[in-house]
Amino acid sequence: MWLAKAVAERYNEARSRLQNCWCTQVVTYTSDLRGAGTDATVFVELAGELGSGPRCKLMNQAGAAADAFGRGQTDTFVVQLPELGELQSLTIGESLSS
Repeated sequence: MWLAKAVAERYNEARSRLQNCWCTQVVTYTSDLRGAGTDATVFVELAGELGSGPRCKLMNQAGAAADAFGRGQTDTFVVQLPELGELQSLTIGESLSS
C-alpha cells in the first residue's frame, strides 16, 4: 500500500494565468514505511468555490509518471485547471490502468 499526501502549494497566491487555465503546483510526499510507493497511475482532483476541475494525472514535465511516488520520495507536479476560485477540497487517488 502506498501512502502519499498531496498539497496544493499556495493555490491562491502562486497560480498564474495561461490561456484561460490556471496552473498550480501539487507536491506529493510518499511515506518511507515498508511497502510505501506505487507504480500505479496517480491522479488529483481539485475543487473550489467556482466549481471542480477535471481529474488530472500527475506526470513530470516530460509527460511521464516514471520514477514518481517512490518510497520516501517527494515529487512536484504542475497541473493546469480552469479557474476554481478559492480551493475547497483535494482528492488524490490511483488507478492500476493507464
